[in-house]
Amino acid sequence: MNRLTRQTIITALFVTAILSALDISVISTALPTMLRDLGPSPAYPWVANSFLLTSTAFAPLFGQMANIFGRRSLILIAVVLFSVGSAVCGAAPSLTAAA
Repeated sequence: MNRLTRQTIITALFVTAILSALDISVISTALPTMLRDLGPSPAYPWVANSFLLTSTAFAPLFGQMANIFGRRSLILIAVVLFSVGSAVCGAAPSLTAAA
């Protein structure tokens, strides 16, 4: 493996780690605004916990399914599910309505 290939792989790993950290930190950044708009709820600690638990549980499953079915179709399905979930949660009148 030459030096350029090694640097490209390391850079891709760093970018992936940074994007993963940003994905997780979005919840802690957006939660105060969500609570202010939707009103306080005793279920607010579960917002971050459920996001992290779901991400952790689906990561190996998503990797194995990508090996079996291919990455392109799986990423398209993930984008559609993310969009539908975002629309449902965005239209929710309260924090517990979309649950």
